[in-house]
Amino acid sequence: MDRIELIKEHLNREKEFLLKALQAAKETRDSAPAATESHSDTTRSQYEKLVIALEEKVRSIDDFSSILPKNLESKKTGPISLWSYVEISLNKNIIKLILVPEGMGGKELEGIKLISDNSPLGSLLIGKKLGEKFEFNEQRGKVLKIE
Repeated sequence: MDRIELIKEHLNREKEFLLKALQAAKETRDSAPAATESHSDTTRSQYEKLVIALEEKVRSIDDFSSILPKNLESKKTGPISLWSYVEISLNKNIIKLILVPEGMGGKELEGIKLISDNSPLGSLLIGKKLGEKFEFNEQRGKVLKIE
């Protein structure tokens, strides 16, 4: 499967999960007593805050989906940039990753880590070229592959 398709599929699954949670939160909010019905029950206001937060997460997924490139063009010589697929060695461990925008990192899809471009590792890798060596957290690394 194409790496961009893998990310799209992940975003779609995440959005589907959030939409189900949003629907359940709206139903609970709407069935909770209003402030005029019960001054001590804060369920309605708590679920209203949850609805707002879930709607924001759904919007952010839509935003990420809209900025995904159509495909990952091969850049075998680099330099590493946003959406680059990269394989690095870090103290003899091979790490596969894709540099993604802020807020989209921290996940792993089929052995490929999504690393935010402004994370410590992501910002270190930006601009590196194939074969370039680097040091991260007192560990030696090398860029093995860039696509």
